[in-house]
Amino acid sequence: MPMPKSWSKKKRLEKNNKPHTNKPDLDNLIKALSDAVYDDDQALWNYWLVKIWGETGSIEIEELTIDDARQYIKH
Repeated sequence: MPMPKSWSKKKRLEKNNKPHTNKPDLDNLIKALSDAVYDDDQALWNYWLVKIWGETGSIEIEELTIDDARQYIKH
């Protein structure tokens, strides 16, 4: 999430890459993102979402094959 322009340089350094625990809620972000990216978001079966502070806002999406995803699944 982008940091407000009004924050001091000190606060920006303290918050950079730290967890963003303010609104919007994480569940609202995943809903909006999945609706925007996928025509049929019910096909999503797993996701990992992290909300952190940064100088600019960004969303990174990596789609994995089931074989690639298996390395992240603990048995």
